[in-house]
Amino acid sequence: MVREGIILGHKITRQGIDVDKAKIDIIEKLPPPMSVKGIKSFLGHAIFYRRFIKDFSKISKPLNKLLEKDTTFNFDEKCLKAFDNLKSHLLSTLIIVTPDWGSPFKLIYDASDFVVGAIIGQRRNKIFHPIYYEKKELLAIIFTLNKFFSYLVGTKVTVFSDHSPIKYFLTKKDVKPRYFYSKNSILRFKIERGRKPSDRSSVQIRATR
Repeated sequence: MVREGIILGHKITRQGIDVDKAKIDIIEKLPPPMSVKGIKSFLGHAIFYRRFIKDFSKISKPLNKLLEKDTTFNFDEKCLKAFDNLKSHLLSTLIIVTPDWGSPFKLIYDASDFVVGAIIGQRRNKIFHPIYYEKKELLAIIFTLNKFFSYLVGTKVTVFSDHSPIKYFLTKKDVKPRYFYSKNSILRFKIERGRKPSDRSSVQIRATR
């Protein structure tokens, strides 16, 4: 019986989904890009595994800016840092576990002026395991609930957020008309609010390969 294999560029095992190490070895050997074509090539490789990288859009922002129209190509220190950071993340990816439909889901959110970010995962043996990284707070919650509707509908979902007004938004009866859709979108799910860990490193999940 086959216990693992490479399917569509991903290593599928009993533990979950991992990157294809052969492809990662190719990315590791890529030199810093010195042209727009080089940026596109590197990002093309990296984007393929973006689901494994928390804050992918935020990290890659300096590189993406070089692809904007009428932008002078200047691969500066910020770009080099982004390039090295993405490679580092790809070399130390965590296994993405498959959903356990009998267990509650956990959603952890973060947001900035540039990206909407979220992690969907489950706790197994007291360890939080990621199922998907996705990239404000209220927008992030609605976006992720809708994107993973088939995962989350009918299942208890704990939302971890440091955005305190969300608690009152969910319990307030007389919300403004412009928020009707937002509230109704959230109330379709069995939502409870959890306290977001103060130590963000606690969200860096560990998994045994």
